[in-house]
Amino acid sequence: MTSNFDTSDRNAQKGGDFVPRLAMINDIAGFGRCSTTVSLPVISVMKVQVCPVPTSVLSNHLGFPLCHFDDYTSHMRDYIKVWGELGLTFDGLYCGFLGNEEQIDIVREFVEMFRPPLFLLDPVMGDHGRAYSSITEMHVQKMKELLPLADIITPNITESCLLTGTPWKDGEWTLQELSGLCERLA
Repeated sequence: MTSNFDTSDRNAQKGGDFVPRLAMINDIAGFGRCSTTVSLPVISVMKVQVCPVPTSVLSNHLGFPLCHFDDYTSHMRDYIKVWGELGLTFDGLYCGFLGNEEQIDIVREFVEMFRPPLFLLDPVMGDHGRAYSSITEMHVQKMKELLPLADIITPNITESCLLTGTPWKDGEWTLQELSGLCERLA
């Protein structure tokens, strides 16, 4: 498939200024101030073109007792393939919630295909000492394999514990304990 659309000329946007392009692989949550719903407008205000790849569409985030979860895994490869056929390039990749292990493989394939110069990985897997219901031990293991590809990782304490095999502790964490988690993630 060929196109007359010049995908490399990003100076035509925003009055002639270069506009960085960020691929965002993340979920869309209808309620709950998280995911692409919040990230996209914040990053866009920084004059970055955000190109979302939905991993799932949720009625609300997984912290609620009920959630409608529409998994987009079966669409992601075809969606990304079109970007490759168009010859799109990305200055960065932001990856958030991945609902299953196959989506982790798709992120790896994206990195191999587009080779973004910056890869920020937010390994969204749980909160308050508990993994989300969709997160399995295999998911955690595959996420560990994705970490070395990322330039920046932003796990919360729960996710850091899952990724390092550190037991969760209730209460305050000392600076030394948090530093130890960070060292084990590096």
